[in-house]
Amino acid sequence: MRDLCARPPRTLRPLCGDGRHRTGVRITMHRRHALSLPFLALAAPVAAPARAAEWPERAIRVVVPYAPGGNADIVGRLLCQHLSDRLGQQAVVENRSGAAGNLGAAAVAKARPDGYTLLVAPNGPLALNSLVMARMPYDPATELLPIGMISRVAMCVVVSAQLPIRNVQELIAYDRAHPGELTAGSAGTGSSNHIALEMFNAKAGTRLTHVPYRGSAPAITDLLGGRLPVYFDQLTTAIPLLREGQARILAVTTKERSPLLPAVPTLAESGLDDYEIFTYLALVAPTGTPAEVVGRLARELSAVLDLPAMKAKIEEMGGETADATLRTPGGCAAFLRADRERANAIAARAGLRPE
Repeated sequence: MRDLCARPPRTLRPLCGDGRHRTGVRITMHRRHALSLPFLALAAPVAAPARAAEWPERAIRVVVPYAPGGNADIVGRLLCQHLSDRLGQQAVVENRSGAAGNLGAAAVAKARPDGYTLLVAPNGPLALNSLVMARMPYDPATELLPIGMISRVAMCVVVSAQLPIRNVQELIAYDRAHPGELTAGSAGTGSSNHIALEMFNAKAGTRLTHVPYRGSAPAITDLLGGRLPVYFDQLTTAIPLLREGQARILAVTTKERSPLLPAVPTLAESGLDDYEIFTYLALVAPTGTPAEVVGRLARELSAVLDLPAMKAKIEEMGGETADATLRTPGGCAAFLRADRERANAIAARAGLRPE
């Protein structure tokens, strides 16, 4: 026994003379870790839903990527007011303007996907800016998760009152008789108005020459002065011109006639089959936001859009609340995907290149 204790085998080295072997210690530690793994595996999937089930526990930041006072800001603030009432936590608008909406959208795309940072944005940051901007600070297709569409606003084809044109077919005939003579303005290259114009050219076979402006105001000034024959604009901006007899609205760009101008036909009715395009506002979150949170937000959004006060405000601004199918995450995602694909195809046909 003494000899054995004095010269223990290499594989049974005692630790501190207490008879425990190093191999035994290792086995014990490995067993301890191994036994804990099933519990960790069970705990992991439970943790995320538990946190999502407790949402919201604090205020929610809703980024509007433009300055206060615009359509997105007004709708965003009213939406936040009603969401606050329904969720029991404050939803607060944060205006982060710059780079045609990209700064605010990028801030949301890079935010923690926990349901406490959302974005209310239109076509530009969600689908169109990448057509003309080579260095996008985020990818709207992969870094922003649709929750639901809020509203849509029709665009329209407007002509100067000095032009002897009273309907779409007369516009097409005039362009064909005077090729290259007519110019058509938009609020800027790659804007929704510009895409609507290029879509018109493609479907009508016209060659209206695009003239980009820095927003609607200078374009309308030239339209009223007779220097711009044709302008594609949001219906809400064009209606006052029609009422004052300063311009004519030939058609609206939505599939159905606008309740604001029920006597004005759609472009589809005017011979351009399947023509439909409109500006919109959608509610989105950073990709990775828990599905339970996204689903809850979509349900609350739909409920808010059914409120008479919300519907009335959106209609007062010339818009319509989104259809029920577009208020869902899946419906909104499918629409945005199709809108990007269509815009990319139109931009390619028109020779637009990001700069």
